[in-house]
Amino acid sequence: MAPLCKFYQQGNCRNGANCRFEHPGANASSNPFGANRFNALNTTARPPDGLNTYKVTRESIKVDLADERPPWILSCYGPGKDAPEQLFGGYPREQSPEEVMLYIRGSANPQQAINEVTALHNQAEQQIRTTLGNLDSAVQFVLAGANNHPNRIDICKQNTIEGGTPGILPSRRALQTTR
Repeated sequence: MAPLCKFYQQGNCRNGANCRFEHPGANASSNPFGANRFNALNTTARPPDGLNTYKVTRESIKVDLADERPPWILSCYGPGKDAPEQLFGGYPREQSPEEVMLYIRGSANPQQAINEVTALHNQAEQQIRTTLGNLDSAVQFVLAGANNHPNRIDICKQNTIEGGTPGILPSRRALQTTR
């Protein structure tokens, strides 16, 4: 599978269908994984009422958590690229495999640490099952995040330089000209 085209992601790939890099969702017929294997970048699921501007749908959450479930579930999850809220994450849920191994190996009682990680994993499994059992509430929770501040969008905008494009890191040249 070819890597993603960074120019397509920015909206300015000059090669179009002839590009040697992947354009998620553009060439659905040539993608062996279906119309869009990057469901978080889904741009086709827009409700008719126009209220869900974040493109968060029941179907996208179901695909992410059931059909394309990640192998490591001790991480954050927020459906869609620009959703205002994530469904789960933060400490202690959001830990890398390396952090878990370090915790176990550095513990005075490794068996107790393993039991704690197992309980955390079971809790994450239960959160996923609960979400899949009530997809409407999950969508509403994420969308309600637009009214709670600071939310994910506020935090992303806060970490950009003035005059920069939110969510895209400035180039080295742009940083040098602003100094």
